[in-house]
Amino acid sequence: MSTTNQERVGRAIDLLRAGLAPYASREFINHHRGQSVQVLEQILRRPIRDRKIPFQELDTAALLKVIWESWNEVYRNTLGRTERTLVSELQVVRNRWAHQEPFSWDDAYRALDSAHRLLDAVSSPGAEEIGKMKKELLGELADGPELCGLRKPGPEEVPSDDGDLVVVVPTRKESFYHLFLGQGDEHCWHEIRISSEKQAKIKHIAAYQAAPVSAITHYAPVGRIEPYSGMSARRLIDGTEKMINGEKYKLVFSEPAQEIGPIPKGRVAPPQGPFYTTLGELEKAETLADLRGK
Repeated sequence: MSTTNQERVGRAIDLLRAGLAPYASREFINHHRGQSVQVLEQILRRPIRDRKIPFQELDTAALLKVIWESWNEVYRNTLGRTERTLVSELQVVRNRWAHQEPFSWDDAYRALDSAHRLLDAVSSPGAEEIGKMKKELLGELADGPELCGLRKPGPEEVPSDDGDLVVVVPTRKESFYHLFLGQGDEHCWHEIRISSEKQAKIKHIAAYQAAPVSAITHYAPVGRIEPYSGMSARRLIDGTEKMINGEKYKLVFSEPAQEIGPIPKGRVAPPQGPFYTTLGELEKAETLADLRGK
C-alpha cells in the first residue's frame, strides 16, 4: 500500500520531535539552569511530571512552542532568522496534521523540506531520513504522474535558441527579499553554478518564489557575472554559514528587479534548481509548464 501525504507528514513530525528534543533541551537547561523546569511550566502552562528529564514528555507541538516563545532568550544564540521562520511554518504544519487536514503534493514537500532544513541546522541525524523521504516523494512523480498530474523535474532544460538566456532560480522568502529585491543593499543573486559557455548568453534572471507563492514573479537584467566567494545565501542574512569558495558565481543586476506575470507553477513539480529559458518564452508563458514542458 502506498504511503499517503498525511502519513509522510506525520512521520516527519515524529522525526522532528526526536531530532529537536536533544538540542532544545540542552540549550534551554544551559541557559536557565536551576530554574529550567519552572520556566518550562510557565511556557506550557501545565506542570511537568518528570522534573529530572522535563523535555522527554514534550510532543512536537510543545517542543516548537518552547523554541518559539524562548527564541530571544535562548535559541537565537545558535540559530538564525531563517530557522525561526521554519519553526513558525512547522507549527502550522503540525496543527494541520493534527486536525487531519489534507496535504497536497506541494504541501507535503514543503513540510518535509522545512523539517529537513531545521533538523539540518541543529545537526540532527534525523535530517538524513527526511531527506530520503523528500527523494521518495519526488520519485512518485516519475512512477505515477497520471495519479497526481505532476511531472518530475528533469535535468537542466535549455531552449534551442539560447543566444539570449534567462536563468530562472528558485527562491525562499528571506533570500528573495534580501538578495533579489535588494533589501540587503545589493541587487544580485549568487551561489549558482553556470557553465562557461552559458555565461556570455545570460542576459536576464527570473525568480520563482517557493510555496505559498509558487510562481515566477520578478525578473531583472544581468549586468555582470563574477566568481563568488562569500557567505552562503541560505545563511547570509544572519551570517552563520561557512564561507563558499569554488565554482560558483554571482549575478549582479544592472537595474532592480521588475514584476512579471505572475507565472504560477501549475501542474508541474516546483523547480529544485536553476533552469533556462528565453525572455520571449518567459513573457508568453501562462504557467511554469510552458517553460519546462507539458
